[in-house]
Amino acid sequence: MTVTCCIRYVIDPFQKDAFEAYRARLKLSPQGAANFAFAQEARFILSEERTWPTPVV
Repeated sequence: MTVTCCIRYVIDPFQKDAFEAYRARLKLSPQGAANFAFAQEARFILSEERTWPTPVV
C-alpha cells in the first residue's frame, strides 16, 4: 500500500528569515534533534523541495 502526503507551506516572503531561524532553533532543541534524527533513520522524508517563484507584474 502506498500513502502519499503532500504538505505545502505558504510563507510570507518578509517572514522567510524568521522561518529559517525557527528551523535552525528546532534542530538545536534536544527533542527537535531527536525527532529529526528519527525521521532520517526511518526515511520518512525522502526529499525536500522549495520553490521561490518571482511574481510577474
